[in-house]
Parts: sequence; C-alpha cells; structure tokens
Amino acid sequence: MENIDKLDTFSEFLNTIDEWNLNSSTEEILRQKDIEIASLKVNVAGLQAQLDVLMQYEASEKIVSTAVIWQHLWI
Repeated sequence: MENIDKLDTFSEFLNTIDEWNLNSSTEEILRQKDIEIASLKVNVAGLQAQLDVLMQYEASEKIVSTAVIWQHLWI
C-alpha cells in the first residue's frame, strides 16, 4: 500500500470520529442543526399534547389528607 493510500485510509478513519465537525462546511453543519431543531420541535409538540391530555385529569383543588390536618392540629 502506498503512502497516499495509507493517508487516504487514515483520513477516512478520522472523518468517522470527527465529533466537532471540523471537516464539515458551515452550511452543512447549519443544515444538520436545522434538521435536529425541527425534529426536537416535533418531539416537544408531541410531549406538550400528551401533557395537555394528562392535565385534564388534574384535580382543580388539592385534596388534603386528614392525617396532615390532624398533625397540624396537634402542633
């Protein structure tokens, strides 16, 4: 294997572990982040819908346990 081939192989390996996108263009990074943001917005909207459904079952007034009432009376 020639040195150029070895360097190409090593360069490909480095690209697979590039955590900070050093070899990506700014436009590519921004596109990836836009896709990630859009996905997260969809996820948040779904979670908000689930929360809204669950909040229908929330008591409008809090129920106080009689044990707590008795505890306060004895203090």
